[in-house]
Amino acid sequence: MKKIAIVVQRYGEEVNGGAELHAKLIAEKLSNKYSVTILTSTAKDYIGWDNYYSVGLENINGVFVHRFLTHFFKFTKLKRLLLRFLIYGPEWFFSHNKIKKMKFFLPFLNAVSNKLVIKSEDFDELFKIQGPYCPDLISHIKMKKDEYDVFIFYSYLYYPSAVGMPIVKDKSIFIPLAHDEPELKSKYCKYFFTLPKFIMYLTTEEKKLVEERYPYVTKKSNISGVGVSVDENFDVITNDTLYADSQYFVYIGRIDKMKMCDVLVDWFEAYAKDKNIKLIMIGSNFANIIESDKIILSGFLSDCDKNLLLKNSLGLIMPSKFESLSMVVLEAMAVGKNVVVNGDCKVLKDHIVKCGAGFYYHGYSEFCDSLDSVINMSNLECNNSIKKYKKYIKDFYSWDIIMGKFDESIAFILGE
Repeated sequence: MKKIAIVVQRYGEEVNGGAELHAKLIAEKLSNKYSVTILTSTAKDYIGWDNYYSVGLENINGVFVHRFLTHFFKFTKLKRLLLRFLIYGPEWFFSHNKIKKMKFFLPFLNAVSNKLVIKSEDFDELFKIQGPYCPDLISHIKMKKDEYDVFIFYSYLYYPSAVGMPIVKDKSIFIPLAHDEPELKSKYCKYFFTLPKFIMYLTTEEKKLVEERYPYVTKKSNISGVGVSVDENFDVITNDTLYADSQYFVYIGRIDKMKMCDVLVDWFEAYAKDKNIKLIMIGSNFANIIESDKIILSGFLSDCDKNLLLKNSLGLIMPSKFESLSMVVLEAMAVGKNVVVNGDCKVLKDHIVKCGAGFYYHGYSEFCDSLDSVINMSNLECNNSIKKYKKYIKDFYSWDIIMGKFDESIAFILGE
């Protein structure tokens, strides 16, 4: 049986981030055919990367999980800014530090930045800051690289992949999860996207974004997305007691300002001011959102409870501008629930356009119009949307199609 190592920054039953959940789903499917080992950190959350899980091996749903200790480096704030300016460039600096008046100097600073020489140790230092810094994981890859037939690396943003993939680039499949964000314009990416032997993109938009930006990117690639399975018991859930006193929309995922959750809360409260309607936000709260009579924070829920709330909702709202796939949108579509997404995210908008159902918005006015459209849908309109959602998932996101693409990419690495 061929041995596959999947390198991802976090992994566990309690970890529900997009990249990490994608890695978990793919790992469990691959384990039916291959010997799969996850190489990951002991962190549960990405805010500080605090050690949560125990170092060592465990088995989760038939997948070996090998965790390595996260170490912490003390960097001065000045050094952090200088390293990020050096590698990510002035645009990143301005977008994250909101020094708008200084944008007048952006052309000059870009010219200066382009002439700066970056050493490999600069990259290493940056990703120690970015985290999770797991030097033992990298040592394991160096020592055991011949014991694994294929390495699958997740995300271009974090230390395990950024430092680990160059060691085994000739037997690597890279899943970049790239967004149109300042980090993607860095000098590091220009080099990093040439390394893997194979790239597996999640969407056509992601592939187009990377290949237009980096002409020398690895050309051997495919687009897989993720398979979506509908829980067999989903349609027979009869416990309708949760929040049965009013209609509601749901948000599912990490509650984070990076996901535009703060804007979503402000807009929804303004929209629902005179309406008997709520927004239930399912997930860990990293944005310090405060509950109100219109906003309910459920915390992290079991799949059963999450499915119950989704089943009984008016639909799902996804406000993020930066998504490389959005599994929760696909899951909502798979069970015939309406989705309302941020049209500024090309990937999310593309789901709506290709599917022919759902709603996308640009700005507050269109956000309100989209929610009105969902609430006022006739039974005929609703049934037509359900058919389109389910056809879209069947045609593009069935597990047989997805795993066939992974089998092909693995065979390519193995030279078969």
